[in-house]
Amino acid sequence: MRYFRNQDICVRLEGDSIKGANSFSFDSSYSSPKVEVVGKGILTRSYGGKNESVGSISALILDDGSDLYSKFIANSGVISNGSLGSSDVNFNFNQGYINSYTLNGGVSTLPSDSIEFVAYGEIENEEIDPQDNIGEKAFKSKSIFIGGLDRLETEHIQSFNYSISTSWKPSYIMGTHLPVNVSRVEGYTISLDLDLIVAGSAMDSVMNDFEKFTSGSNDLTITITGCDETIIYSMPKANIESEGLTASVDGFLEGSIKFQSFVNNLEDLEIAP
Repeated sequence: MRYFRNQDICVRLEGDSIKGANSFSFDSSYSSPKVEVVGKGILTRSYGGKNESVGSISALILDDGSDLYSKFIANSGVISNGSLGSSDVNFNFNQGYINSYTLNGGVSTLPSDSIEFVAYGEIENEEIDPQDNIGEKAFKSKSIFIGGLDRLETEHIQSFNYSISTSWKPSYIMGTHLPVNVSRVEGYTISLDLDLIVAGSAMDSVMNDFEKFTSGSNDLTITITGCDETIIYSMPKANIESEGLTASVDGFLEGSIKFQSFVNNLEDLEIAP
């Protein structure tokens, strides 16, 4: 069995190191070749299966921001020149696309993000230079504010999950391993899940105002401070998908809210600090 130090691990997209990367997965199994019987069985022809791999990358949000988010936004979900593994044993791919981006945060936890992606084409192993994935500065002291919730204070929120989903459609023809075209269905789905806990004098006001969230839409933001630059994630015109409150016997009010929104372009999510 071989063990790797953190500095031996390499996670790259667009040829650049993903700082803060702390885990990844990659499945490079391909579908089996198939044989088609033509006519009355007099002739057969074979063709290869789809050459697709699925993977994921998770990373801490560092003081200088998120490499995963910046690459996702800059390239509209398209990725290339990726490498996952160690400096001498790794998966290298040339083309792919991101299916989803997710940001997580909560009380007493470091904020982190992740992507799930599909890579297609030949997968190779190359010797590459090692990197320090964690970097020099992670969030040791931070504040996270969720704006746009007029009736709920950020201090009531225990955890959140913010995600952006894409919809890609690769097209294959018989006899090819690579898609002849990869098109994106217009629009991106944005979701935000909040877990709440309320105690004391705030319980009554939160219970009375909770139902008012169902009317209209809200422009929501997630702001992360305590870093080199303030990081802002946006969710314009968010509508409530579901909500619920549960009063416990120990005097706490627990609840959850799920918002959803749609944008045509990822540029619609960009907000200047």
